[in-house]
Amino acid sequence: MRFDYSLRLLTDKSWQQPQFHFHDNYEILFSLTTAGSVFIDNELLPLENGTLCLIQAGCLHRTKSEVDEFKRYVLQFPETILRNLSDGTDPVASLLNRAYLCTLLSPQDYIQLNYLFDRLFTLSGAENGNTFQRNIALLEILYYIGNLLGEPFEEGQPVTSPDYKRIRPVLDYIQEHLDEPLPLDTLASEFYLNKHYFCHLFKKVTGFSATEYIIRNRLAQARSLLRSGVSVQEAGEQSGFGSNAHFIKTFTNVVGISPGRYAREYRSSHKI
Repeated sequence: MRFDYSLRLLTDKSWQQPQFHFHDNYEILFSLTTAGSVFIDNELLPLENGTLCLIQAGCLHRTKSEVDEFKRYVLQFPETILRNLSDGTDPVASLLNRAYLCTLLSPQDYIQLNYLFDRLFTLSGAENGNTFQRNIALLEILYYIGNLLGEPFEEGQPVTSPDYKRIRPVLDYIQEHLDEPLPLDTLASEFYLNKHYFCHLFKKVTGFSATEYIIRNRLAQARSLLRSGVSVQEAGEQSGFGSNAHFIKTFTNVVGISPGRYAREYRSSHKI
């Protein structure tokens, strides 16, 4: 049996992800350069050489680089790997409990983890690579990170700019009221801001518009509801979409398949 995973070693210049997004798989981001920032679950965190982020399936995030070269490993794998391997008390169990975990590695951990990623990357690229070796190499990474994050560790500290402090309460408000109408006029007045200034500030801080942020969060919530067995109509209503037709159209345009098909495929295979 070969574990289902994807490992990429990426290098980009002045990188910014085109949209705020989520995955159905877990993602590990291992930054090999000091770059810019990553926006995860309403937190804006710096990306430094040695930053390690574990992002849970369904957690909205977006990365942005402000340097000439942004080099990183990106490892994606289904949640079922963790759940099938963990008995709830081992180091791997610590990877299942939060929306994200982010830390700056010590020099020793950086060297060791970089070696493990390099090894898995080499094995993954071999045409006739040994499946057993690949599986073990993946498990070594997960076990190492589980040990690292299962013990007390220094979490990455959010960026603390005055603009971010003004927008952070807005992000929390949106999360708490996703099932309600959220017109921009109402949001701006709720926080005593001019609508034009509010929209400008929101995009400056987060990198995306308030409307995009609301839609992506509603889709992430709907996806979670669909996976839990809620009907398509109820998932749309509970996520704040004004009509079932609007929900189906938006979900299909962004995710690539209809919400009904998404739910069916998840039930049949436990992953998309």
